[in-house]
Amino acid sequence: MTIAALPPELLDHTIDHLHDDMPTLRHCALVYRAWLAPSPRTHLPHHLAPAAQAPPASPPPHQISNRLRPLQSPDAPHLTQYIRELHIYEGISWQAWITHEPALVALLAQLKHVRRLHLQRSAALPIPWATLPSGLQRALGSPKLQELSIGTMAFGGPDEFLFFLEGCRSLRVLQLDHLLIGVPVAANDVEPTAHLDALVLGPRTSSYIVSCLLLPRSAMDVTGLRKLSVSISSQFGEFAELFRCVVSLGELEIVFMSDIDLIAFELLGPTDRFDMSHNPQLRTLQI
Repeated sequence: MTIAALPPELLDHTIDHLHDDMPTLRHCALVYRAWLAPSPRTHLPHHLAPAAQAPPASPPPHQISNRLRPLQSPDAPHLTQYIRELHIYEGISWQAWITHEPALVALLAQLKHVRRLHLQRSAALPIPWATLPSGLQRALGSPKLQELSIGTMAFGGPDEFLFFLEGCRSLRVLQLDHLLIGVPVAANDVEPTAHLDALVLGPRTSSYIVSCLLLPRSAMDVTGLRKLSVSISSQFGEFAELFRCVVSLGELEIVFMSDIDLIAFELLGPTDRFDMSHNPQLRTLQI
């Protein structure tokens, strides 16, 4: 009996039996396209995470390309359309690959339905935004994204950062970690296109990010934030202004970094102090 002649109930039962075996499900998806029928489709992987492994004695060539090759097969469009979440991990030294791996750009062009994208780097030095492949820049600024997390990156200035945000018209959750940016300058007004529900500003993220988000030119509307997490070591006035703007805030986490200047914090003027009276809906506060 051929695969096509098998009763669909038997196929559904087989796929359901393998619901928690992701490696086998991936192989099933590559073996026979009919197994992508509506019933077993709910068990197909929606999460993709290409990454470099721990360094062996001699790094194998084209490691990432080999991992991504199955998704570049003729049947790939029938698999990539189900991917909703993409995690990109980059290590250090020989494991740095995202700026020069052509397979990544080709893959991003196929992933047209990603809603959550996370770019995580282990390197200590931030990578300039301008050096990223244009395909990766377009993916990070996709209007289809609802959740975005990026880290260890440097923007040449506020214009470059704000231009990147203008594309994220559907974004609801934004997480920035170890992000650097130049001193913001005044800019023209624009109509915000994305209304954030959650914002995470991780350790070593430039406080100038706050100023950029609050600029009239910013495409991100942060005034309706429900959840906010910030790591603070200086520039208290920037964060105080942010707290005053998010009047609908319900959850707030403040992480004071180990190098915080507590003396300067105690000497802050009234406009630079953290005044939670502007957040009447605040229900959860973690410090």
